[in-house]
Amino acid sequence: MKREREGVVGGTGIKEESARLGELYGIQGLLTEHSNPLYDSIVERVAEICQVPMASFSLVDIDRQWFKARVGLSACQTPRKGSFCDHAIRQDGLFMVENALEDPRFRDHPMVAGGPRLRFYAAQTIFGPNGHPVGTLCIMDQRPRSLTEDQQFGLALLAHRLQGSFASRSLPATASREHMLRGFYASIMSNCDWLYSETDDEDMREAIMDIQNALGSIMHLQCGEGANDTEVEDTDEWELDVFMDTAEAH
Repeated sequence: MKREREGVVGGTGIKEESARLGELYGIQGLLTEHSNPLYDSIVERVAEICQVPMASFSLVDIDRQWFKARVGLSACQTPRKGSFCDHAIRQDGLFMVENALEDPRFRDHPMVAGGPRLRFYAAQTIFGPNGHPVGTLCIMDQRPRSLTEDQQFGLALLAHRLQGSFASRSLPATASREHMLRGFYASIMSNCDWLYSETDDEDMREAIMDIQNALGSIMHLQCGEGANDTEVEDTDEWELDVFMDTAEAH
Protein backbone atom coordinates (compact mmCIF):
# COMPACT_ATOMS: atom_id res chain seq x y z
CA MET A 1 0.00 0.00 0.00
CA LYS A 2 1.39 3.39 -0.95
CA ARG A 3 2.17 5.77 1.88
CA GLU A 4 0.19 9.02 1.95
CA ARG A 5 1.99 12.12 3.13
CA GLU A 6 0.51 14.48 5.67
CA GLY A 7 -1.58 17.37 4.44
CA VAL A 8 -1.02 21.02 5.25
CA VAL A 9 -3.58 21.13 8.07
CA GLY A 10 -2.41 20.77 11.64
CA GLY A 11 0.73 19.56 13.41
CA THR A 12 3.85 18.86 11.44
CA GLY A 13 1.88 19.00 8.20
CA ILE A 14 2.22 22.79 8.21
CA LYS A 15 6.01 22.59 8.53
CA GLU A 16 6.17 19.96 5.82
CA GLU A 17 4.14 22.19 3.51
CA SER A 18 6.41 25.17 4.20
CA ALA A 19 9.44 23.03 3.29
CA ARG A 20 7.68 21.82 0.14
CA LEU A 21 6.84 25.34 -0.97
CA GLY A 22 10.37 26.49 -0.18
CA GLU A 23 11.63 23.81 -2.54
CA LEU A 24 9.19 24.86 -5.27
CA TYR A 25 10.17 28.53 -5.00
CA GLY A 26 13.84 27.60 -4.78
CA ILE A 27 14.03 26.22 -8.34
CA GLN A 28 15.15 29.17 -10.42
CA GLY A 29 12.73 30.26 -13.13
CA LEU A 30 10.29 27.39 -12.57
CA LEU A 31 7.40 29.68 -11.61
CA THR A 32 8.39 32.65 -13.76
CA GLU A 33 9.54 31.45 -17.18
CA HIS A 34 6.79 31.42 -19.81
CA SER A 35 7.78 28.16 -21.50
CA ASN A 36 10.52 25.55 -21.62
CA PRO A 37 11.15 23.41 -24.72
CA LEU A 38 12.32 20.45 -22.60
CA TYR A 39 9.13 20.39 -20.54
CA ASP A 40 6.98 20.80 -23.65
CA SER A 41 8.72 17.86 -25.34
CA ILE A 42 8.37 15.62 -22.25
CA VAL A 43 4.65 16.32 -21.96
CA GLU A 44 4.11 15.65 -25.66
CA ARG A 45 6.11 12.42 -25.40
CA VAL A 46 4.23 11.09 -22.36
CA ALA A 47 0.89 11.74 -24.07
CA GLU A 48 2.13 9.79 -27.07
CA ILE A 49 3.45 6.84 -25.02
CA CYS A 50 0.31 6.55 -22.90
CA GLN A 51 -2.02 7.26 -25.83
CA VAL A 52 -4.02 9.96 -24.07
CA PRO A 53 -5.44 13.26 -25.37
CA MET A 54 -4.33 15.31 -22.34
CA ALA A 55 -1.11 15.57 -20.37
CA SER A 56 0.66 18.17 -18.26
CA PHE A 57 3.60 19.03 -16.06
CA SER A 58 1.72 20.59 -13.16
CA LEU A 59 3.19 22.65 -10.32
CA VAL A 60 1.28 22.68 -7.03
CA ASP A 61 1.56 26.19 -5.59
CA ILE A 62 0.05 27.67 -2.43
CA ASP A 63 -3.56 27.69 -3.62
CA ARG A 64 -3.44 26.73 -7.29
CA GLN A 65 -2.09 24.09 -9.62
CA TRP A 66 -0.35 25.60 -12.59
CA PHE A 67 0.18 23.71 -15.85
CA LYS A 68 3.82 24.50 -16.64
CA ALA A 69 3.53 22.53 -19.88
CA ARG A 70 0.36 20.99 -21.27
CA VAL A 71 -1.22 19.11 -24.17
CA GLY A 72 -4.98 19.07 -24.81
CA LEU A 73 -5.86 21.44 -21.95
CA SER A 74 -7.11 24.99 -22.53
CA ALA A 75 -6.77 26.22 -18.93
CA CYS A 76 -3.34 27.25 -17.69
CA GLN A 77 -4.22 26.84 -14.00
CA THR A 78 -6.98 25.62 -11.67
CA PRO A 79 -7.61 25.87 -7.90
CA ARG A 80 -5.48 23.54 -5.82
CA LYS A 81 -8.19 22.52 -3.36
CA GLY A 82 -9.61 19.12 -4.24
CA SER A 83 -7.48 18.84 -7.38
CA PHE A 84 -6.16 15.54 -8.72
CA CYS A 85 -2.57 16.78 -8.51
CA ASP A 86 -2.93 17.85 -4.87
CA HIS A 87 -3.91 14.27 -4.05
CA ALA A 88 -1.10 12.90 -6.21
CA ILE A 89 1.74 14.77 -4.46
CA ARG A 90 0.70 13.17 -1.15
CA GLN A 91 1.51 9.71 -2.53
CA ASP A 92 4.72 7.79 -3.14
CA GLY A 93 4.92 6.32 -6.62
CA LEU A 94 2.21 6.18 -9.25
CA PHE A 95 -1.18 7.74 -8.45
CA MET A 96 -3.96 6.48 -10.74
CA VAL A 97 -7.72 7.01 -10.92
CA GLU A 98 -9.20 4.63 -13.48
CA ASN A 99 -12.75 6.07 -13.39
CA ALA A 100 -13.26 9.40 -11.63
CA LEU A 101 -17.06 9.03 -11.73
CA GLU A 102 -16.75 6.06 -9.39
CA ASP A 103 -14.30 7.77 -7.05
CA PRO A 104 -15.98 9.79 -4.24
CA ARG A 105 -12.97 12.13 -4.08
CA PHE A 106 -13.39 13.32 -7.66
CA ARG A 107 -16.86 12.56 -9.03
CA ASP A 108 -18.08 16.09 -8.23
CA HIS A 109 -14.88 17.81 -9.38
CA PRO A 110 -15.56 20.55 -12.00
CA MET A 111 -13.24 18.85 -14.51
CA VAL A 112 -15.20 15.61 -14.09
CA ALA A 113 -18.76 16.90 -13.82
CA GLY A 114 -18.13 19.55 -16.50
CA GLY A 115 -15.61 20.12 -19.25
CA PRO A 116 -13.35 18.42 -20.16
CA ARG A 117 -15.26 15.55 -18.44
CA LEU A 118 -12.24 13.70 -17.14
CA ARG A 119 -12.59 10.03 -16.33
CA PHE A 120 -9.02 8.75 -16.20
CA TYR A 121 -6.06 10.35 -14.42
CA ALA A 122 -2.58 9.08 -13.65
CA ALA A 123 0.45 10.93 -12.30
CA GLN A 124 4.00 10.49 -11.19
CA THR A 125 5.09 12.91 -8.46
CA ILE A 126 7.88 15.34 -9.35
CA PHE A 127 10.37 16.01 -6.55
CA GLY A 128 12.74 18.94 -6.09
CA PRO A 129 16.51 18.56 -5.45
CA ASN A 130 15.95 18.10 -1.69
CA GLY A 131 13.24 15.49 -2.05
CA HIS A 132 10.07 17.54 -1.51
CA PRO A 133 7.17 17.10 -3.98
CA VAL A 134 6.66 20.17 -6.18
CA GLY A 135 4.21 18.89 -8.78
CA THR A 136 3.32 16.04 -11.11
CA LEU A 137 3.77 14.69 -14.58
CA CYS A 138 0.20 13.63 -15.27
CA ILE A 139 -1.95 12.21 -18.04
CA MET A 140 -5.72 12.35 -18.51
CA ASP A 141 -8.42 10.82 -20.67
CA GLN A 142 -12.16 11.24 -21.19
CA ARG A 143 -12.82 7.52 -20.90
CA PRO A 144 -12.16 5.07 -18.04
CA ARG A 145 -9.00 3.05 -18.54
CA SER A 146 -5.72 1.91 -17.02
CA LEU A 147 -2.03 1.83 -18.01
CA THR A 148 0.08 -1.05 -19.23
CA GLU A 149 3.35 -1.83 -17.45
CA ASP A 150 5.29 -0.30 -20.34
CA GLN A 151 3.25 2.89 -20.13
CA GLN A 152 3.77 3.11 -16.37
CA PHE A 153 7.51 2.67 -16.91
CA GLY A 154 7.51 5.39 -19.59
CA LEU A 155 5.67 7.82 -17.31
CA ALA A 156 8.14 7.17 -14.46
CA LEU A 157 11.15 7.50 -16.76
CA LEU A 158 10.03 10.84 -18.18
CA ALA A 159 9.22 12.12 -14.68
CA HIS A 160 12.77 11.22 -13.62
CA ARG A 161 14.17 13.05 -16.65
CA LEU A 162 12.11 16.12 -15.78
CA GLN A 163 13.38 16.06 -12.19
CA GLY A 164 16.96 15.89 -13.43
CA SER A 165 16.57 19.32 -15.01
CA PHE A 166 16.27 20.95 -11.55
CA ALA A 167 19.80 20.11 -10.40
CA SER A 168 21.44 23.24 -11.85
CA ARG A 169 18.57 25.60 -11.06
CA SER A 170 18.52 25.73 -7.26
CA LEU A 171 18.45 29.21 -5.73
CA PRO A 172 20.20 30.09 -2.44
CA ALA A 173 17.99 29.37 0.58
CA THR A 174 17.55 33.08 1.39
CA ALA A 175 16.25 33.86 -2.11
CA SER A 176 13.84 30.92 -2.22
CA ARG A 177 12.53 31.83 1.24
CA GLU A 178 11.83 35.41 0.17
CA HIS A 179 10.02 34.20 -2.95
CA MET A 180 7.95 31.79 -0.85
CA LEU A 181 6.99 34.49 1.66
CA ARG A 182 6.00 36.84 -1.14
CA GLY A 183 3.84 34.07 -2.58
CA PHE A 184 2.10 33.56 0.77
CA TYR A 185 1.64 37.29 1.12
CA ALA A 186 0.05 37.74 -2.32
CA SER A 187 -2.25 34.73 -1.85
CA ILE A 188 -3.47 35.67 1.62
CA MET A 189 -3.92 39.36 0.77
CA SER A 190 -5.96 38.40 -2.29
CA ASN A 191 -8.18 36.16 -0.17
CA CYS A 192 -8.57 38.94 2.40
CA ASP A 193 -9.67 41.37 -0.32
CA TRP A 194 -12.26 38.85 -1.51
CA LEU A 195 -13.56 38.19 2.01
CA TYR A 196 -13.80 41.93 2.68
CA SER A 197 -15.90 42.43 -0.45
CA GLU A 198 -18.21 39.52 0.47
CA THR A 199 -19.16 40.60 4.01
CA ASP A 200 -21.12 43.54 5.40
CA ASP A 201 -20.22 42.72 9.01
CA GLU A 202 -18.12 45.60 10.34
CA ASP A 203 -16.37 43.49 12.99
CA MET A 204 -15.38 40.98 10.32
CA ARG A 205 -14.12 43.73 8.05
CA GLU A 206 -12.06 45.20 10.87
CA ALA A 207 -10.56 41.77 11.63
CA ILE A 208 -9.66 41.31 7.96
CA MET A 209 -7.93 44.68 7.87
CA ASP A 210 -6.01 43.76 11.05
CA ILE A 211 -4.76 40.59 9.32
CA GLN A 212 -3.67 42.57 6.26
CA ASN A 213 -1.87 45.14 8.39
CA ALA A 214 -0.10 42.41 10.37
CA LEU A 215 1.01 40.66 7.18
CA GLY A 216 2.26 43.95 5.78
CA SER A 217 4.37 44.46 8.91
CA ILE A 218 5.82 40.95 8.62
CA MET A 219 6.77 41.56 4.99
CA HIS A 220 8.43 44.83 5.95
CA LEU A 221 10.50 43.06 8.63
CA GLN A 222 11.47 40.25 6.27
CA CYS A 223 11.96 42.00 2.94
CA GLY A 224 11.83 45.72 3.62
CA GLU A 225 14.72 48.13 3.31
CA GLY A 226 16.82 48.56 6.40
CA ALA A 227 16.26 45.04 7.79
CA ASN A 228 19.62 43.67 8.85
CA ASP A 229 20.61 40.01 8.98
CA THR A 230 20.08 39.75 12.73
CA GLU A 231 16.52 41.05 12.51
CA VAL A 232 15.65 38.62 9.75
CA GLU A 233 17.12 35.66 11.62
CA ASP A 234 15.27 36.56 14.83
CA THR A 235 11.90 36.72 13.09
CA ASP A 236 12.25 33.63 10.88
CA GLU A 237 10.32 31.14 13.00
CA TRP A 238 7.43 33.21 14.27
CA GLU A 239 6.74 35.00 10.99
CA LEU A 240 6.60 31.72 9.06
CA ASP A 241 4.22 30.34 11.71
CA VAL A 242 1.96 33.38 11.22
CA PHE A 243 1.94 32.93 7.44
CA MET A 244 1.20 29.21 7.63
CA ASP A 245 -1.45 29.52 10.35
CA THR A 246 -3.20 32.31 8.44
CA ALA A 247 -3.09 30.29 5.22
CA GLU A 248 -4.56 27.30 7.07
CA ALA A 249 -7.37 29.45 8.48
CA HIS A 250 -8.27 30.67 4.98
